[in-house]
Amino acid sequence: FYDICEERRLDLKNQIYPGFYAIHYAIIQNSQNIVKHLLKRQILSKILVDSCIPADFNPDYAPQLDDFNSLTQLNRLQITNFVLIPRGSSLLMFCLLLHKFQTAKSIMDTISRMDSHRKRRSLNSRRNQ
Repeated sequence: FYDICEERRLDLKNQIYPGFYAIHYAIIQNSQNIVKHLLKRQILSKILVDSCIPADFNPDYAPQLDDFNSLTQLNRLQITNFVLIPRGSSLLMFCLLLHKFQTAKSIMDTISRMDSHRKRRSLNSRRNQ
């Protein structure tokens, strides 16, 4: 379930984003506990298709959107602020583009702890040989 990529068509009203994994939805919803739970399984998950997400802030740039379906939905829902998420974006890039800075920090802290733990285990196994 966790490793399934969203394959449905873009639906901004219902927050369905093709190419996203469960962790991306958890980041959008600010669900820190779910992000932490999913992080070990989905740490390398990247966005699989270019996408746009409504934003609750005015982006620092004027995104150019060529996707007619996305433009139609944005206009119909009267969404003026949105962020373009390029295909291949890492979890950290995803957080930064959406201004989810606390989540990005939490992910970096978790990665750092995982790396430290891995290094300690490696050092201990060398000592035991």
